[in-house]
Amino acid sequence: ILIARLVKKMRLKMAVLVGNGDVFCRMYNSKKERNESFMIVKVLSATAIVLFSVTLIKKAKQVKRNKEQTNYLLRGNKTKRTKMIELFVLLSNYPLLILWFLYIMDWIPIEIVSIGIIFEIIGLNCLYLGVGIYYTALRDLGAHWSIGIKESRFASFVSSGIYQICRHPAYFGFILMYVGIGLLYIHLFTALMVALSILSLYLLATEEEVYLQEKFPDEYPKYKERTSKIVPFIKK
Repeated sequence: ILIARLVKKMRLKMAVLVGNGDVFCRMYNSKKERNESFMIVKVLSATAIVLFSVTLIKKAKQVKRNKEQTNYLLRGNKTKRTKMIELFVLLSNYPLLILWFLYIMDWIPIEIVSIGIIFEIIGLNCLYLGVGIYYTALRDLGAHWSIGIKESRFASFVSSGIYQICRHPAYFGFILMYVGIGLLYIHLFTALMVALSILSLYLLATEEEVYLQEKFPDEYPKYKERTSKIVPFIKK
């Protein structure tokens, strides 16, 4: 209701399932009617998750053909700090991706608030831009790709392609996708999961750089000076 009042004050169109007489809103007679109205958004969101899944599966198969392991989360001889960060990543990112799928399939009993087509368009653009950046990052990584920190992966580091712009473009792709999910499926729980997932990716990127700077004490600091960390063109 507070969100509806704010949107009314901003003179934006919105659609909600519940409201009161003080709020100007379009009411749905049933959940089925709501789903039919949002069908285009659901189809486009489903297409995005299919493209993301295909990208991830194809890359995993490519790495496995080289007889390499793909998932290194919580595996290997790592510090306690590193494993705690990886656990945070595991407990935030995976559930959010599952939640995205459940929203698309309408298998979760959470009512979503729509606050206008502009936010849906922005959300969908974030989804597709995120998938595109993630695909590009995985392509440019080549055999260096893995999930989690793999110590032996740091025999060298990639600084070409999209990695000339930022050091962790794959994480930036994830962040864009998560923002898109948050805009398309507006709910406090979704917002919390998105925030935790983004924070976990930032911490993981920071931890990876600790390993890289120890492995490449001369080359990596120079690489850091000319690139941004996660968000392109923001050097921090």
